[in-house]
Amino acid sequence: MRRASLTWVAVAILAAACGTPPGAQTPPTTAPDTEQPAPGPARCQEVELPAADPTLYRDTPTYVGNEMPVDAVREWAEQYPDFVEVWIDREHNGWVSAGFTDDVADRQAEIAELFPSDGVVAVHLPWTTESLGELEGRVISELGNEIEILGTSVDPLRGYVNVVVPVLDEASLTAIADRFPGERICVDGLEPEDVVAPGPQLEAGDGWRLLLNEDLVGEVYRVGLAWDEASLDALIEQIPGLSDLDPELDVDFQDEVVAWFGAVHGSSCPNIRLDDVVVDGDSVYALIVDIDNEMACTADAIPQTYLVALERSRLPEAPFYLSLDQEPWSERLVVEADLRQPGSTATSDQVTPAPVEPEPEGSGVILETGYPWEYTVDLSCGFQAIGEINSFHWATDEQIPDSWLTASADLDTVAVEVLLHEGPEPYLEVAYQGETVVYQPTSETGC
Repeated sequence: MRRASLTWVAVAILAAACGTPPGAQTPPTTAPDTEQPAPGPARCQEVELPAADPTLYRDTPTYVGNEMPVDAVREWAEQYPDFVEVWIDREHNGWVSAGFTDDVADRQAEIAELFPSDGVVAVHLPWTTESLGELEGRVISELGNEIEILGTSVDPLRGYVNVVVPVLDEASLTAIADRFPGERICVDGLEPEDVVAPGPQLEAGDGWRLLLNEDLVGEVYRVGLAWDEASLDALIEQIPGLSDLDPELDVDFQDEVVAWFGAVHGSSCPNIRLDDVVVDGDSVYALIVDIDNEMACTADAIPQTYLVALERSRLPEAPFYLSLDQEPWSERLVVEADLRQPGSTATSDQVTPAPVEPEPEGSGVILETGYPWEYTVDLSCGFQAIGEINSFHWATDEQIPDSWLTASADLDTVAVEVLLHEGPEPYLEVAYQGETVVYQPTSETGC
């Protein structure tokens, strides 16, 4: 099964839940000035792309994939010096928006002639890249010595200067609001509750002791387990580079086992810390944090090895799972031996890699058209409405097969296969229990 990896057209994308907007079938050729004052520093992720006059949008066409005429619109728009950019508006049926700083009414009239049956609108962007650049320069010069700024950038589509600060704390937000009241500035940074407190590496925690912490040693996203001297020797040989260090580990295998956590960090974010070993139900995993509170790190994967002595009394009942964290790409070991008893051991076939099966895609996913995908249906609404795919909600008026109802009678969710079709009248085929039902996009978001 291929994973969802739809590469949208390389333009700015407004990714939001998309219903079918009401609108006249014959649009006028004017668009209002939609500029609104920005009261203080907004959160950048909350700033939406501008839209045209609501009456310009029609019920059709509806674009669920990449079938909209982006390239043709761009080629036409680039002849005008006041053209800014084109983007796909997922809040308006995937229509193409072309942004201009001037003469928007004239551009809309041309669109009506050149793209009469397509979903295309001209949108007024009442700012210029130059004016935003000037504002960016003022931000840097006037705030650079007052608060820490990690970076700035200009967003000509949304008409904002993006300011990145380490933490979205009151001091930073107040400084920006006081110095630039009502100006087009948005901020990004860590929320205060997400900031990791500084401090040294703990040597122990609830039911665990840190035996070894070695950077540049090991293998990323891997785990291992030892329950006696022989299995510990095998584990050391398994971890790349560790046997060369010939570590001396003080372990009481009567009351403890040893867990290996193959951690990972980017070369730009080397300061990670093991804060805890979590036992949650049938899962045992490490809680590893970035103590530099970096918002982004380089993508290179540098290994770091943690060896931890775990008290047997804290282990879950067999079978249980050992993993680096709760991310789907981490290796999981399934332990089918009861290691809670003092001095108990396991055989090699009782500690094995658990199959890493990707979770089926659920509501809100972006899928590629023309390929079957596995999808999870939340049955709280039954089968008549199955959630959001490609920014549209999907529902059916067809009779739900008895085989679907029987197989799902005691379930909260089911995995089905979906096949998305684009075109003038897009539809979605949903296959389950050997039968297929056709769904259409809808503006209804509930059951």
